[in-house]
Amino acid sequence: YDTSAAVYVYDIASNSWSTGPALPRGTDNNGAVVHYGKIFVFGGEAARALQVFDIATASWSTGASLPTVRFASTVSVLDNK
Repeated sequence: YDTSAAVYVYDIASNSWSTGPALPRGTDNNGAVVHYGKIFVFGGEAARALQVFDIATASWSTGASLPTVRFASTVSVLDNK
């Protein structure tokens, strides 16, 4: 598997990229969504991981494992949940 813990941040105002805090667990082909000031990263290459980035504290944590492996998922917020 070609996984990575690297995070890249795009700044719209300056049209430039920078590196962000690395994921706790390297992944690829994951799904991600932003909700209530956090970035939720779901699954990835043969993974059940949930990784959560708190934008206010610029720190990662892990959440409860997904019930099944998720690969190349599409995720969204529905009814603000």
